[in-house]
Amino acid sequence: MLTPNQVWCTDITYIPMAKGFVYLCAIIDWHSRKVLAHRVSISMETDFCIDALQEAIVKYGCPEMFNTDQGSQFTSEAFLNELKLRNIRISMDGKGRWMDNVMIERLWRSVKHEHYRDHFHQTNWLEQSFIVPSGIESTLTPLMESVESEFQGIKVFSLPSVGDPIRGGVFARRHIELGVKGDADIVPMALEKLKSGTADLGFEVFIHQ
Repeated sequence: MLTPNQVWCTDITYIPMAKGFVYLCAIIDWHSRKVLAHRVSISMETDFCIDALQEAIVKYGCPEMFNTDQGSQFTSEAFLNELKLRNIRISMDGKGRWMDNVMIERLWRSVKHEHYRDHFHQTNWLEQSFIVPSGIESTLTPLMESVESEFQGIKVFSLPSVGDPIRGGVFARRHIELGVKGDADIVPMALEKLKSGTADLGFEVFIHQ
């Protein structure tokens, strides 16, 4: 991207609270990586995503292209109409392909791993993960959803791997981090279910060194 306002992107993530979760939507400019607008909601309705988009447009004008994943909020008629009315080109990620929207995935990693975790004082909170080959996210989606449904109080996540001190950078580029976070009493059981389910599908599992 050569200039601001060529491509914007958006996504939704969850933020754990002492009881339950809230949802965070952010709009990012790909060129500057600046967060143009954000909204927090207690539900996954489309309205708070539209509010964030409208605020960003009021402040910075319209982008040439807007990238999202294929979540129901972003494929809804109400959200798409906001883009079509302004002649903004629409781009959508392939299902399960976080790499298509890697800019905002990096933001979520910063929010959760660098800032939020340092300020989160819930004592009964735990995060555990393992490494799996990249490119299998869409195949693992049903398993991830099943684990979340079976174990209340946790969230399954996938993130770009930060690499392994033994295997180095090539390993990091070819793998992702898959894990579970939430209630410390439940996370180990949920992680084991996720790990065994991944192995049962025929995928290699790497444990953090």
